[in-house]
Amino acid sequence: MANVQCFKTRPLERRHNFRKRAFIDIDPSGRIFSMRSLSDIPADVLGWIRSVFKECNIAATQKLGNNPNIQEEFLDLSIIDKLSSYSAPMRFDSGWLVELETHYIGGLHHYLRWEIADLGIMLFVREAGSAHVRKVVLLQSKRLYPKHTAIREFQAVDFEIGMGRLADPENDRKQLGIRSDFEFDDQCKYRALLVRDQQYQAIEKYESEKKLSVYYSLYNPPVFPYAKSVPSKVGERFSQDIALGVRIVRSKDLHHQIGSKMDNYMPSAADLLPISESYGWSLQDFIVDHFMQCKEGDAFRDLSDDRIFNLFNRRSGAIAAAISINIEAPGA
Repeated sequence: MANVQCFKTRPLERRHNFRKRAFIDIDPSGRIFSMRSLSDIPADVLGWIRSVFKECNIAATQKLGNNPNIQEEFLDLSIIDKLSSYSAPMRFDSGWLVELETHYIGGLHHYLRWEIADLGIMLFVREAGSAHVRKVVLLQSKRLYPKHTAIREFQAVDFEIGMGRLADPENDRKQLGIRSDFEFDDQCKYRALLVRDQQYQAIEKYESEKKLSVYYSLYNPPVFPYAKSVPSKVGERFSQDIALGVRIVRSKDLHHQIGSKMDNYMPSAADLLPISESYGWSLQDFIVDHFMQCKEGDAFRDLSDDRIFNLFNRRSGAIAAAISINIEAPGA
């Protein structure tokens, strides 16, 4: 995947300081409002953040591997739940501090009646005597569907009835022992991602109007091929290494790749290969090596930026959950 220049906020002028390996943002008046050296954040901080997001990847992938009929929303919640266990500030040997905050909103279709992203991630880096870094990345989640076997989707009635859905009379007639075999390979489809459907078009319109990039966060099994039979035997739980798992691709790259397909075409994992031989970035590598290293995502001036305020401060914002990575340098 090609890298893009850091800090795409407009109408700022961008200058690259090659000697210091830093990106500088300059507003029309000539005032510098953010500067970031690619090597400023110490290795112990980056390594810890990578390990936390790797745990998120493992948690979501294990849930899909053990429960291949799981709804996509519960995979998002695995990431939120894992991050919430690191909500207390952490101090590192380098003297830097990190805090991870989460907030689940959920439930609504927000932009042109569609969610633009399931997860909105903000990055704040504070240093003494220098401008702060503020960035955001938007992740739209889609899970891979197994071959030949349907999964149970949430329907509007599930939200209307609420918890009473667990006592649905249909459950009284459901036989738990019926065997289901779930198989995955890279010919399987992301069936909730359809070329030029309403959400697909809403994402493109949002990127064009708001100048914020949207990425697909793709939930996959741990490896290709992968098979799981249900009911599971007691004690039979997925525990193998994850070679695939959660993968991130730019929405514009995927849309370009599949845009020539017929309307409502559903991309397969194999459709990702022309974009990336590894089906995209792993979640943890995307966050640390691309989002935090000024290659992906978008900068913003402050929280009063209308795009950011409307995303994170309004109940009707176009996201379902918010994550904040707060990093503070010694003496900040």
